[in-house]
Amino acid sequence: MEFDCTKEGKNIYFACREKAAKYNDLLNSRERAAELLGISTSTLANHELGVTKNVPPDTVVMMSDLYKTPELRSYYCKHECPIGRNLPLATQISGLQGITVKILNSLDEDGVRTMKKQLLSIAEDGEITADEQDEFDGIVKKLEVLATAMFFNYDNDKKVYVIPMLPEKIALTVNGKLTSMDIDRFGEVLHRGKRDAIQIEFESIFPPKFGSNYCSCLKKEFKSPAVWHKWMLSLSNCKNPFHFVLVGSPFKINMYADIVSYAPYEKGGDVGAIYYKIKIKEHRKPSISTYNKKKKKTTTSGKRPSNKDTLKYKVTANSGLHLRKAPNGEIIALIPNGKSVKSDGKKNGN
Repeated sequence: MEFDCTKEGKNIYFACREKAAKYNDLLNSRERAAELLGISTSTLANHELGVTKNVPPDTVVMMSDLYKTPELRSYYCKHECPIGRNLPLATQISGLQGITVKILNSLDEDGVRTMKKQLLSIAEDGEITADEQDEFDGIVKKLEVLATAMFFNYDNDKKVYVIPMLPEKIALTVNGKLTSMDIDRFGEVLHRGKRDAIQIEFESIFPPKFGSNYCSCLKKEFKSPAVWHKWMLSLSNCKNPFHFVLVGSPFKINMYADIVSYAPYEKGGDVGAIYYKIKIKEHRKPSISTYNKKKKKTTTSGKRPSNKDTLKYKVTANSGLHLRKAPNGEIIALIPNGKSVKSDGKKNGN
């Protein structure tokens, strides 16, 4: 199948601009498109009308980028490039075929061999016909299931456990922290704190056998109900939280959690299967802020010490202050009334 741009016998450069104009209104005008490409309007017209025999490769690259048509480069190399047109290059759109190859590389299990055959049959001609649409939709649904997985891992993901059957319903609860306070002459004030831990509840089954139609894990990841039951009990008693991951879901959960409750049971007629209800809660490591309280300095007398190096006194006695060598000793100086004197609190003073 050739490029969409080459249908109806149109010039490929004009067809690609016309196609791109459906998503970019600026490209409806040849003048505006030429301005964006950095060439004259007449030059672009010559390219689109087939007047130019060999369009410069740098112009083709700019067109390919502006029109968002990478296939334009392949077409140029195959049909117009003097070197490339002599080489066996593929120029057809291989969207469906390419997607098919990528999918099949990841589906190497015995249980999906039928799906591989169906997908290859549909993609063989690169088109999905009306009678193949229902079959293709069924395969897409199966692939969506394979893309969704739930993990109960432990020990830094060294121990990986993939839930064999996804639950039909998952209940996720997230409660916010909103505190209401009444302030006089102001009214009610709302304070929003951190949310509560996320809580998840669901019910599912540990099937006795692997089945590609109902299992959400690969065959090599499948574990028996007894192994799963033992694993759930061990996670319930573990000192550290386990790693809970849900991929392929709108929730996209990735958190450490603890098992709040795990209730397994059996049903008559379904031999070997273990049904269970489980509730898990987000694990949060508490963080406590601490501070050191400063101790007050005290003296033996209980009085608050001075921050100054010296003490200042003022003589208030009418007779002044007599300084002696010793109690009742010889007077060596007289400080008159009203004069200040400084002392370090020891023997020295002035």
